[in-house]
Amino acid sequence: MDERRATCAVPVHRVVISDDNFVTEQSSTPASIHVVDGRPSTLRCVAFGGYPPPSVELFVDRRDVTAQFEFAHNATLTGRRGLRRIVYRSERWTYGYLPDADDDQARLKCFATVVGIKSYFETVLLSIDCKSLHLADKLRSVSVTMQTPVVADLLIVLLIC
Repeated sequence: MDERRATCAVPVHRVVISDDNFVTEQSSTPASIHVVDGRPSTLRCVAFGGYPPPSVELFVDRRDVTAQFEFAHNATLTGRRGLRRIVYRSERWTYGYLPDADDDQARLKCFATVVGIKSYFETVLLSIDCKSLHLADKLRSVSVTMQTPVVADLLIVLLIC
């Protein structure tokens, strides 16, 4: 008698991308996540559902950034005995993503893939803000060194990208 084990694949039913201040909701228009050039940022992609547990990959436009993110998955058991349901949650996250000004308006895509089933993905636009540098204190120290007067209320903000 030939015993075969029946396996079934279940698709992912939701993918969410978030940072410290924002969580995506399914929409036809990509949302934006605001981060600052060169400042470590928290980014997270969570896939809900899928069996076997899906792989999760992240791309900034076509550049694979998956290796910069940690990975974990867990299962939640719900329902009463005999009618239990298992829901998988697969997640990639980092607390140290370093955005670059060149990635401004690039698409961050998170793909969750169960083998044999079409990938489910979510997309957000990366809005990269420039670093700001306040020069008032630096001008005061230059003024003392050069012995030239500098207006005390002068504040220059230089945006560096």
